[in-house]
Amino acid sequence: MMKNKKIALLASILMVTLAAGVYAGLQLSNTLTANFTVAESAPFELTWANNNPNDGTFYKGIWYSTDIRLYNPTEATFKILMYFKITSWGANFPSESLKIKYYEVLTDTWLDLPLSGWDSAVLTGTFGPTGGLDCGPHYDITGYFKFMFEGDAPVASYTFNVWVEQVP
Repeated sequence: MMKNKKIALLASILMVTLAAGVYAGLQLSNTLTANFTVAESAPFELTWANNNPNDGTFYKGIWYSTDIRLYNPTEATFKILMYFKITSWGANFPSESLKIKYYEVLTDTWLDLPLSGWDSAVLTGTFGPTGGLDCGPHYDITGYFKFMFEGDAPVASYTFNVWVEQVP
């Protein structure tokens, strides 16, 4: 009886060893592991294409032009909006004291860029359709803008920021 138990135990060990050996024989390589993160925003390139207004002096009552280039270097499509922020360092903006226009190529007209924040030191606005603009792979466009300070605009230093955000 003891002999049968030993034979059964040896048979069980042999079966487990064979099963493990067959499994080990099926895996022919090591296992590669990678950890990474997918970022929310694309690495778009936003540049002054023409007439960079940095460090300039601008006089009231004169239109100044600037061009902004947007390029999507990726293979993905994004829905985006362009955001503007103009900060006056030293005084608040009286209502309608700064005008910004953009050139609408399809209608060959200059249209007002709506701004908000009047009677404060910071004006903000967006450029693009309300639901966002489809920006596909290698999308490359230059927008034409012009701006003018009205007679009641504050005599001050300004910071002008432009950036692109993805629309949810």
